Amino acid sequence: MENTFTKAFVLKVLFEAVVIGLFVWGIQFFFENKYKPITASEVLKRENFLNAKKNAYFEAIDIANKVMANLDYGSIDANTGNKIASEFLHKHPQDLSSFELEINSAYSKMMIFTSDTNILTSYFRIFVTPPTEKHIPIIEMRKFIVAIRKDLGNTEELPIEYKMLYIVMPSQQDSLP
Repeated sequence: MENTFTKAFVLKVLFEAVVIGLFVWGIQFFFENKYKPITASEVLKRENFLNAKKNAYFEAIDIANKVMANLDYGSIDANTGNKIASEFLHKHPQDLSSFELEINSAYSKMMIFTSDTNILTSYFRIFVTPPTEKHIPIIEMRKFIVAIRKDLGNTEELPIEYKMLYIVMPSQQDSLP
């Protein structure tokens, strides 16, 4: 009877067992780490981060709206193209320096929470435009809103016919001659 457990056979079996074992261990290690359940503290940490990010965005939107509410707009109705009588136009002071701290505070918060340069650039350009370009803050506001929607996970595009408008409501004081 021939010896079936030769030295070569035993070494081959041991080698195959070690290789197969390492392969199975590697696959198991990969999937355990890749699909490891998220702990409650990790979920809470992510949720707090997203809430803080959302609040920073909302603060920036509020500040941009405040500044735009204090800008003078042209006398053309964006919906009809008709000229608006001067007595119905807001007359605001152009000095926006009182908003400087709020504008920069919101910008700093967004720099903490986002790495999307479209958000940061469009926010900045709501307030500052290069001298060679026309300053139209509502166009930058639309870019800002679209970039925020994308960053917060809203992948649904706004309809093409949607226009970002700033709604101006004349007050009695504005309409007095």
